Amino acid sequence: MTRNYQGDITRAKIMDFIDTYWRENGFSPTLRDIVNAGVGVTSTNTITYQLSVLEANGDIMPRKPGLPRSIVPKWVMENIRKEP
Repeated sequence: MTRNYQGDITRAKIMDFIDTYWRENGFSPTLRDIVNAGVGVTSTNTITYQLSVLEANGDIMPRKPGLPRSIVPKWVMENIRKEP
């Protein structure tokens, strides 16, 4: 399900991969997982930048520095807050 991220196809592919990974595994992918997913980026530095943009736009929750697998889509946190 590719969404429009202000015309940035790479960012949309990254977000779609993160969403799918969360739904299938129940936890977030690593930077290397995203690179290996074939989203059109071969550098973890570029992924880090794109994640910063997604974070600033509110698509993912703020990441924890130094903590791997801390990429959490906003919908995950919204679902957790709804549970009794």
